[in-house]
Amino acid sequence: MRRVEDPEHPALAPFRLLRQRARRLGSWVLAEGEFAVRRLLDSDFETVALLATEAKAARLARPGLSVWVGDRAAIEAVVGYPLHRGCVAAARRPAPRLPDAGSLAAGPGGVVLAVERSADPSNLGALLRLARAFGALGVLCDARGADPYEPRAVRAGMGNQFARPPWVGDVVEGVSALRGVGFRVLAATARAPATSVAELPSAPRSVLLVGNEGEGLSAELMALADVRVTVPLAPGADSLNVACAAAVLLYALREG
Repeated sequence: MRRVEDPEHPALAPFRLLRQRARRLGSWVLAEGEFAVRRLLDSDFETVALLATEAKAARLARPGLSVWVGDRAAIEAVVGYPLHRGCVAAARRPAPRLPDAGSLAAGPGGVVLAVERSADPSNLGALLRLARAFGALGVLCDARGADPYEPRAVRAGMGNQFARPPWVGDVVEGVSALRGVGFRVLAATARAPATSVAELPSAPRSVLLVGNEGEGLSAELMALADVRVTVPLAPGADSLNVACAAAVLLYALREG
């Protein structure tokens, strides 16, 4: 273990990325908090360094991991804000990839969640957490949308993106490939006409499309949909948060 004496030390450069308001992390992935850090350390990601209080470092240190320790003031000097969770780990970002449609078609079946142009990292993180909770095959994230490894996404996702890394790329290309090997494509929408999720026939393989929080799904993705599906709401209610709607739909698809 090394003690933080100079917050500008070159080895601490990944952690200094947290000072940026936009938090564009480039080739790095950062996990804050003991729970997310443990998930990162237990994953196949190449974790390079840990910055933590002495108590957290004693619990999280692993052979071969570069560990930097300091009090809360020293850690704040590095990251630029009070790190109440007391630890943050830095890992190499995996290369973006699309789903292997052929392998998924040959597998046991299930649901792929595809997220188009999500604008909110916290919503995207919640979707990643929900997808794992309801047994989805995986999540396809639009490269034009929020970063699934942005710290707010990691926090909301409870580090589930490390246990099951999302696919990232051209969502239209990825969904088209899945549709081409027999996946039914479902477009989540709050607008009529649409089939109630309670009336949706079962299918062995589906892609569930959810769109941008404000604009919904693009016409290009809607054109790929085999079924428009909705969650019926009480009179006077207009819509659900995208994560709430996805939770209802993923549960229904799993049970159906």
